[in-house]
Amino acid sequence: MMFNEFKHRPPWKPTRTMGYETTVLTDSLMKALQLPGKEGLLVTGIEPNSPAEMAGVMEGDVLVRIQGTRIMNDASERIVLDTISPGASVNVSIRRKGQEVHLMIPLLAYDSVFKPRPVAIGIIFPFEPNSVNLAGFKNSARITEVISDSPAEIAGLMIGDRIVRIDGDTLHSNRAQRIASNRYGQKKAGDTTRFLIMRNGALMDISVIMKLRKEVYPLEN
Repeated sequence: MMFNEFKHRPPWKPTRTMGYETTVLTDSLMKALQLPGKEGLLVTGIEPNSPAEMAGVMEGDVLVRIQGTRIMNDASERIVLDTISPGASVNVSIRRKGQEVHLMIPLLAYDSVFKPRPVAIGIIFPFEPNSVNLAGFKNSARITEVISDSPAEIAGLMIGDRIVRIDGDTLHSNRAQRIASNRYGQKKAGDTTRFLIMRNGALMDISVIMKLRKEVYPLEN
């Protein structure tokens, strides 16, 4: 599971979760976090009061195995989780400060943890700490997917753009990104959200007009 507009489901429609959010390990993340390799998914967010939080999962942990199966990317995680029934306890192995930690975490139905919001713009943007240092911005959220014909695509947002501000809020931490994204998630169709992005070394200010979620992700309906 990647950040997808914070709790907004992408078209593949996940059905199970333990309440954490992850991103794939890029070369810049490996260097910034001093990780030995790209194996696993970086935990970038924990839903309050979720099974993951109660089990002790922390932001910055690296998810390396589920039920003994190595996790290399989002797809491999989804494949494993889709074989497990909600309500079951899952054996999760994480890497934390060079040590491997083993946790048993209950698996829940996705919609019982992450509540879809009525509006969306159509992007996935995982937070990347210490990922770039340009024009005074140290952290960013890199757009990894833009939904076709979505408000984001129409406004000109592109895969690879690095978001540094949302409606004027600097993404200085994962929590700051969550707060900023929650704020735009509370808007209504027709409202505008401004993104300050970095593209090819230059800052750009792009305004996106929100649409009803069902118009952006029709496969969910």
